[in-house]
Amino acid sequence: MGLIREPKGIDLVVGPSVLTEQDKQMISEIITNYKRTGKLPAKPAKTQLRKRRGISTKNKIKKTVFLRRHKKLVK
Repeated sequence: MGLIREPKGIDLVVGPSVLTEQDKQMISEIITNYKRTGKLPAKPAKTQLRKRRGISTKNKIKKTVFLRRHKKLVK
Protein backbone atom coordinates (compact mmCIF):
# COMPACT_ATOMS: atom_id res chain seq x y z
CA MET A 1 0.00 0.00 0.00
CA GLY A 2 2.93 2.31 0.52
CA LEU A 3 1.57 3.97 3.66
CA ILE A 4 4.36 2.79 5.93
CA ARG A 5 7.86 2.17 4.71
CA GLU A 6 9.56 -0.78 6.28
CA PRO A 7 13.19 -0.38 7.26
CA LYS A 8 15.54 -2.70 5.38
CA GLY A 9 15.68 -6.14 6.96
CA ILE A 10 12.57 -5.61 9.11
CA ASP A 11 9.13 -6.95 8.24
CA LEU A 12 6.20 -5.20 9.88
CA VAL A 13 3.35 -7.65 10.36
CA VAL A 14 0.01 -6.62 11.81
CA GLY A 15 -1.60 -9.68 13.31
CA PRO A 16 -5.30 -10.18 13.85
CA SER A 17 -6.74 -8.74 17.02
CA VAL A 18 -7.92 -11.25 19.56
CA LEU A 19 -11.60 -10.89 20.39
CA THR A 20 -13.34 -12.73 23.18
CA GLU A 21 -16.65 -14.47 22.57
CA GLN A 22 -18.37 -11.69 24.52
CA ASP A 23 -16.84 -9.06 22.21
CA LYS A 24 -17.86 -10.99 19.10
CA GLN A 25 -21.42 -11.37 20.41
CA MET A 26 -21.66 -7.64 21.23
CA ILE A 27 -20.41 -6.65 17.77
CA SER A 28 -22.84 -9.06 16.15
CA GLU A 29 -25.77 -7.61 18.12
CA ILE A 30 -24.81 -4.04 17.18
CA ILE A 31 -24.59 -4.95 13.48
CA THR A 32 -27.93 -6.78 13.43
CA ASN A 33 -29.62 -3.93 15.32
CA TYR A 34 -28.15 -1.40 12.86
CA LYS A 35 -29.35 -3.42 9.87
CA ARG A 36 -32.86 -3.65 11.35
CA THR A 37 -33.30 -0.06 12.54
CA GLY A 38 -30.58 1.96 10.83
CA LYS A 39 -29.60 3.49 14.17
CA LEU A 40 -26.33 3.21 16.02
CA PRO A 41 -26.37 2.44 19.74
CA ALA A 42 -26.23 5.39 22.11
CA LYS A 43 -22.78 6.30 23.33
CA PRO A 44 -22.25 6.01 27.07
CA ALA A 45 -22.01 9.31 28.92
CA LYS A 46 -18.45 10.51 29.25
CA THR A 47 -17.17 11.01 32.76
CA GLN A 48 -15.62 14.40 33.13
CA LEU A 49 -12.15 14.29 34.56
CA ARG A 50 -10.97 16.86 37.04
CA LYS A 51 -9.07 19.56 35.22
CA ARG A 52 -5.52 20.02 36.35
CA ARG A 53 -4.22 23.50 36.60
CA GLY A 54 -0.68 24.11 35.55
CA ILE A 55 1.78 25.50 38.06
CA SER A 56 2.33 29.16 37.41
CA THR A 57 5.84 30.50 36.96
CA LYS A 58 5.64 32.28 40.32
CA ASN A 59 4.76 29.03 42.09
CA LYS A 60 7.51 27.16 40.22
CA ILE A 61 10.05 29.68 41.49
CA LYS A 62 8.75 29.39 45.05
CA LYS A 63 8.89 25.59 44.83
CA THR A 64 12.44 25.66 43.44
CA VAL A 65 13.66 28.03 46.16
CA PHE A 66 12.00 25.91 48.84
CA LEU A 67 13.57 22.71 47.55
CA ARG A 68 17.02 24.30 47.31
CA ARG A 69 16.82 25.59 50.90
CA HIS A 70 15.52 22.25 52.12
CA LYS A 71 18.40 20.35 50.47
CA LYS A 72 20.93 22.67 52.11
CA LEU A 73 19.36 22.05 55.54
CA VAL A 74 19.32 18.29 55.05
CA LYS A 75 23.04 18.09 54.17
